[in-house]
Amino acid sequence: MKTTTRTLDSTVVKPIESRYTEGSWSEVRALVTFNFAGAGGGVVPERNALASRHRLVAAALDAMPASERWLLTVEVSASYRNVVALAFRVELADGSPAEMERAKQFLTAQTVGLR
Repeated sequence: MKTTTRTLDSTVVKPIESRYTEGSWSEVRALVTFNFAGAGGGVVPERNALASRHRLVAAALDAMPASERWLLTVEVSASYRNVVALAFRVELADGSPAEMERAKQFLTAQTVGLR
């Protein structure tokens, strides 16, 4: 039986400036890329990433401060051969620099424990 191992390739968290208001931020994104060695592509790596996505969304929603008015979305942004990427987005409420920093810290804390 062929074994598949999942390893975390990279995690990048970055703020996205607003296109409409100078000096304001629209969202913070985290791109998480997994490598599935031995999978040879196909549906197994994507299913594994989707399962991870559901667990991460549940944990993030539980951890999100009640005082924040953020919208959290997570999607499989790329899936090719042994690589699957998940894109986490936190849409900011007011876009202030302080809110952007809080959202960066939040996404970093949610993704730091991934393997």
